Amino acid sequence: MIQLLVAIIVVLLGFPIGIILSKLTKEELKGGEKWFKLLVFLAAITAIFGLFTQNDPLFFSSLFLIAVTSQSIGKKKH
Repeated sequence: MIQLLVAIIVVLLGFPIGIILSKLTKEELKGGEKWFKLLVFLAAITAIFGLFTQNDPLFFSSLFLIAVTSQSIGKKKH
């Protein structure tokens, strides 16, 4: 139970981490939005696979990747 709670907290921490990274790496975001979308799509497929195979590390690491990467999609380029 504790491991599940820690995993959920780590996944939720991916959102503020993604926001911070998107603000610090604005130059890298230019022109890379299609790759971020592809990464989120592949991570979603991997998360679904991890869910059905009951592979918790795969499931939660894919959710963390989605949380971090999704913060970079749709950001205005300055």
